[in-house]
Amino acid sequence: MIYRGLWLRCAASLVCCGLVYSTANAQTKQTTYERTALSDARTSVQIFYSLTPDCNQSGTITVRVLKKPSQGTLEVERERGFTNYPADNIRAKCNTQEVEITRVWYKSNADFKGRDQAQLEAFFSSGTSIKATLQITVK
Repeated sequence: MIYRGLWLRCAASLVCCGLVYSTANAQTKQTTYERTALSDARTSVQIFYSLTPDCNQSGTITVRVLKKPSQGTLEVERERGFTNYPADNIRAKCNTQEVEITRVWYKSNADFKGRDQAQLEAFFSSGTSIKATLQITVK
């Protein structure tokens, strides 16, 4: 499973969606993402990646589902895709080429419309992790 949330190793910090988090004090970061999906349609809801400044993979990312959605399913897949580093990040040049990413897909139960929630934890080879809560509005 994967989706649109970006993680990268940046010297001694992690960058997610353009925010820099120091890894000095905490090993696990927590964040919440608001997502929208069509009912009964497979939708990308999160992506994770970690690249070196020369756009190579900086290690394997393992994603675990901590809480499954009550009104749908999640799939985690390693695949190729594009990153979304901010323009001022040394890795912004990587946004123009496909790289290995981990994507989280969500699909609601047939005919379900409303709110669903899931929780993931992504583990990075740097020894850090992020717990991501996905708040999913299904239309």
